[in-house]
Amino acid sequence: MQSEIEQNMQSIHLYKHILVNNKASIGCCIPIKMGHLESFVVYIRKISKIIGLITNPLYLTRNVKYRITNMELALQHKLKLLESTIDIEQKKEQSLIEGVKSGSRAAQKKLYQKYFGKMSGVALRYTRSKEDAYEVLNDAFMQVFKSMDNYRGEGQLSGWIYRIVQNTAFGYARKNYKIKEVKAELKPTDATVSNDALSNIGLTVIYDNIQKLPDAQRTVLSMYILDGLKHREIAEQLSISVGTSKWYLSTARTQLQELLKRAQ
Repeated sequence: MQSEIEQNMQSIHLYKHILVNNKASIGCCIPIKMGHLESFVVYIRKISKIIGLITNPLYLTRNVKYRITNMELALQHKLKLLESTIDIEQKKEQSLIEGVKSGSRAAQKKLYQKYFGKMSGVALRYTRSKEDAYEVLNDAFMQVFKSMDNYRGEGQLSGWIYRIVQNTAFGYARKNYKIKEVKAELKPTDATVSNDALSNIGLTVIYDNIQKLPDAQRTVLSMYILDGLKHREIAEQLSISVGTSKWYLSTARTQLQELLKRAQ
């Protein structure tokens, strides 16, 4: 096993090209997508913690120590900027929440516009058309407006809205799709698509072909792979057995494999 010092030295090589050898700010050069600024701050603090562990001068050259110092200063500066930005954004969001709670149409419109695009993907994967997806979104946001008094600020507002949109989409699928229980002990091949095949196909093509699956297969595949539900949770949402959920997922994978082969 590697010693702590060896692991820390590897961390130096990983982070020095991110900060020391890059003239851009850390916010621009860290190659990672963050859903929220708070997550970005946590990420920076983790880097700072790693840097803080490297304290034994016997293992550090003067050049490396100089670079570590620069990295730490850059991280501290960026952290202050981010925390300031978070504070401003939180105040804006809190004002928006209070406006929605008070029944302000302007606040409702602003909230709708802010999160409509982010939530549209959830509705689209559980419906047959954009029109149906927009219907789901409108129903979901009406529920958001009515339920805003129940939001206590625990967790991200976006995550709270996402769950409402998700549950509305699940309800739409449950109501509109005839997902039959599979009685027989059918065991279709649990097909997967090879990495070589996927590397030649864009994400848009994969998503478009998922949309071509039958309603039941598309719904179960989306719940399992895209929304991370377990088979027990899918079974509860769709009023089917766990075995039926597994069967639909397996057939969906087989059908998707065939569709992607044709798309190559």
